Amino acid sequence: MSDSQRRRSWLLWARDLEGMAPADTAVVMELAHLADWRGESVVSVAHLVDRTHLGVRTVKRVLARLEARGVLARRRRRVDGHQGASLIRLLPQAASAAAEDDVEEIRVYRFPLPEVDLEGRWVETSDNEGLREAILGAIDESWRGEEMGVVYRSLDRAVDHQLAGIVHEGIEFARLRPDESKADTTSWAWQVIRECTERIVTADCPWAMWTVITKRATRSGRDDVLPEGVRVEEIDPSLMPEGVSLPGELTVDAVALDDFERVLREPVDALVAAGMDETTAWAGTRRAAELAVMKGESRRHTAAAEDARLEDLGVSAPCARAWMTLLVGSRRGTRGSVLEMAPEEVNGMAAKVVKAYQDI
Repeated sequence: MSDSQRRRSWLLWARDLEGMAPADTAVVMELAHLADWRGESVVSVAHLVDRTHLGVRTVKRVLARLEARGVLARRRRRVDGHQGASLIRLLPQAASAAAEDDVEEIRVYRFPLPEVDLEGRWVETSDNEGLREAILGAIDESWRGEEMGVVYRSLDRAVDHQLAGIVHEGIEFARLRPDESKADTTSWAWQVIRECTERIVTADCPWAMWTVITKRATRSGRDDVLPEGVRVEEIDPSLMPEGVSLPGELTVDAVALDDFERVLREPVDALVAAGMDETTAWAGTRRAAELAVMKGESRRHTAAAEDARLEDLGVSAPCARAWMTLLVGSRRGTRGSVLEMAPEEVNGMAAKVVKAYQDI
């Protein structure tokens, strides 16, 4: 599915909602306009008031009404001890349920964890090339040799910090005990490395890709309540016939960017400090980061300049290029990414983005 199709689908979804009051439609259309591929956006009430020309109380009532109806879900955010813009996720309407007599039990198959001696060689989460080499070695050994053990020991050590956010979500949303969530997250991550091996091993940053796909998998398959009649079972992959995919096999065609909220927070804060409203700062930064993940290093800046979704936000081509430089650095490497910049450099680059945005 192309970016434009993903983008257009939320607008069409919003237009097809029935029984909506005019105020409800105005708010949900603006949310659809801001939503990323997953239907998420970071939106303030002030932004919705400005764009819909509704009063503050009306917008708050509309959001509560839409949430009660199941059109959206909200997660409140704290910024420096104060209430910040909310993370809002649009919720596709569920397809009509089949008659109870026709519902068959659904089984989701999971890879069992290997029996590995945890004392031995492992790879730091900062060593992407080391992880890549270990995965390639495990593939060569059909996931039965020493390199498979290296990958698993690396995961076992990473779950306490690299995957800590996923463990926390299991505790908060799936109501697991800390030890249960840690073990379950490890199991999900192992399933991901086995089913999405090629995507991870070919990524610029295998550790980041492994983490992102695992978070998406747990959110869709664990942290949401399983429907009645669904159960999880383990199956030995060697027992599956050749050429047959596992039922419930993971497929990933995009990356959820809320996984990088802590990283993106610094440039967003700098943009807001330079005069950009928080909703636009988040929407543009999330979209630029999404393009950075999806496009090759040589195409990121051009893709941002040509992106229709950034243009929809009022971002010009020069502004979009500057925004991408703020996140990933310059194309020629003369300026580093936001992770490498000193705070004053981030603030200076953010000011350039805001100036370009205001000069439209």
